[in-house]
Amino acid sequence: MSRFIRDRLKTLAPYVPGEQPKGVTLIKLNTNESPFPPCPGVKACVGEVDRMQLYSDPDNTEITLAIAEHYGLSRENVICGNGSDEILAFFYMAYGDKPLTMPEISYGFYPVFAALLDTVPDRKPLKADFSVDINDYLTPGHNVVIANPNAPTGLTLSLDEIETILKAH
Repeated sequence: MSRFIRDRLKTLAPYVPGEQPKGVTLIKLNTNESPFPPCPGVKACVGEVDRMQLYSDPDNTEITLAIAEHYGLSRENVICGNGSDEILAFFYMAYGDKPLTMPEISYGFYPVFAALLDTVPDRKPLKADFSVDINDYLTPGHNVVIANPNAPTGLTLSLDEIETILKAH
């Protein structure tokens, strides 16, 4: 994917957050870890969680491996975040230097992200039956974002339609 990313981001060094050394019991105060376990009220809400007061795994290793294995993917093709809005923000920041084609009626945060991150929105009207016209999304050089099923219509694109859009890009 690096050939698609914004040029100014290609040389960006990734932030390395506090890591949890494996097989060693350390409390790292420089990453705001606590030497104390969670209070009884927290344990009552979430149950016994070992090492909850420590910095979490920044790579989400266990869950990304499990998801990749379940779907037959490489771990590098799985990303976990704090909800879809965070993942969308990463997408807009990384790839948003090209026009972003989106349905005119769709998830309401798409145009908000476009405005926040200086992405040029290319909003396409829905067809008379409120479905997405895939021919509007075949322009090479544009990024495409489509909720599937579309919000708020609930109408879906077929796998063949999605593959047609992908092949155009």
